[in-house]
Amino acid sequence: MPDKNYRVTAKRGLNIRLGPGVNHKDVGNLAYGELVRSPELEGAVPDGWLPILLFVSREHLEGVGEEPEEGREESEPQVLPPTPGKMRTSRRGLEFIKNEEGCVLHVYADPAGYPTIGVGHLIKPGETFDTITEEEALQILARDLAVAENAVNQMVRVPLTQNQFEALVSFVFNVGSGNFQKSTLLKLLNQGRYDAVPGELAKWRKAGGQVLPGLVARRRREGELWGEGQEISPAPPVEGMVEQTRVGKWKGIVGLAFTPESFRDYVQGLTWDDWVPEFIVLHHTEDPSLAMRPNGFTLQHILDLQAYYRDDCGWSAGPHLFVDDKQIWVFTPLTTPGVHANSWNSRTLGVEMLGDYKLEPFDEGRGSQVKANAVAAVAMLSEALGLDPETIMSHRENGETEHYCPGDHVDKQEFIRLVKEYEA
Repeated sequence: MPDKNYRVTAKRGLNIRLGPGVNHKDVGNLAYGELVRSPELEGAVPDGWLPILLFVSREHLEGVGEEPEEGREESEPQVLPPTPGKMRTSRRGLEFIKNEEGCVLHVYADPAGYPTIGVGHLIKPGETFDTITEEEALQILARDLAVAENAVNQMVRVPLTQNQFEALVSFVFNVGSGNFQKSTLLKLLNQGRYDAVPGELAKWRKAGGQVLPGLVARRRREGELWGEGQEISPAPPVEGMVEQTRVGKWKGIVGLAFTPESFRDYVQGLTWDDWVPEFIVLHHTEDPSLAMRPNGFTLQHILDLQAYYRDDCGWSAGPHLFVDDKQIWVFTPLTTPGVHANSWNSRTLGVEMLGDYKLEPFDEGRGSQVKANAVAAVAMLSEALGLDPETIMSHRENGETEHYCPGDHVDKQEFIRLVKEYEA
């Protein structure tokens, strides 16, 4: 049967759920007045519920006219705009959002345990996937962007260029249409304040009350896309930042990646004449998680982190190592203090392990390889510096931090045992 269009009638917006019923997880929301499209699947879902990208209550929707299907190219990703004549995401925009979100071409469990594929596509009941191609991932993304495109098309009342439209679609896809509807960004834009958008984008850089490097970098790139490459002003300072870490000349980064074998040679060539760390501190990145970096860190990711610590935080340095499941990246020079653990900065080396180990496993899959590489790196540094592995600390053990880092899936005592075994 043909798809049907509906308009949201709930004044406070409408929750999107993973399944047809209030017992299913709430994963987003639609704004009042927003248009959505639903396939008519008779008998496939309970009465009172509609599948869109996921599921919404039918009680708060009203039917609207059908949209013609004419003119759609089979070879192009099938974007479903709400009404004829509205803007749609271009191929370039799809690639931009794919790069921001990450793309996995096989089924995996997201941090909450839900089956996911492609560009963060939550697999709906009735969908069957094993592996997909990048082109198929873009086609799925194009459909998943419909809600964000609808929000931008309906809520923005001033003309937009294609770049501006796609910057906003990326933003709305990330933060949700409900947040966009209530944002100062939208209010200022509809007043004709195009110049205010990059700065307003930059404010949306927190999750769980914490500033996340991945969001800072994404907002910067969205701002650059909005301004067609113009330089974007840095975001405002982070509230509550320890003052001693905000000053001082940027120390630079090494920006080199090593296998455990080549890292040993690198460490053996270093001398700690001016500064000798007393112990090593373990961190997890949390954001990005393993799911967000399916191929680990790239040099561009490392450069983005440099911009975050140097330009957005105003710090003189960052952590010393970023370890993923493939390699060990040296960030801050290992022979100079970094910035990573409040009052411990002047005494410690900081090791960031890719992953969110409050949710993702550290003992299996890619997490286990991150652990193996981190154990190797810490063992080599401990040996070179004459540090007792028993002195290894978790970031959360620092009394001045509110970060629960790394998560509970990182067993510090087991990590210490593995370091000792590696040294032996």
